[in-house]
Amino acid sequence: MGFFEFIFKKEKSLLDKEREEREKIRAILETKLNEYNFSKMEKKEVFDVVEIAEANIRNLKDTLIGVDKNDPASEHIVKRVSEEIAEIQKEMSENIKLKVKEIRIRKENYKKELE
Repeated sequence: MGFFEFIFKKEKSLLDKEREEREKIRAILETKLNEYNFSKMEKKEVFDVVEIAEANIRNLKDTLIGVDKNDPASEHIVKRVSEEIAEIQKEMSENIKLKVKEIRIRKENYKKELE
């Protein structure tokens, strides 16, 4: 196996792990939303929050392309991006909770209107 094949295989493995982790989290979230009897459209509202956060995280990671993560001079850039990713993940979690709460309240109000 050549050097570039090794690097490509390693990166592919990391991407696969990341994708598997994302799918696992989505499955857990979907199960929880099903417990709340969310419709397909309501689930989409929640997953839109996730997709926006994931896009922002991908953009941040893309800023690291070409940055030597082992170079001490790049350490502050990597640290800043890591902190921003952590902040986006925290905001995503809060936004998911808010969206779920908003939908549940909307459903309750709709039921009250029908009564």
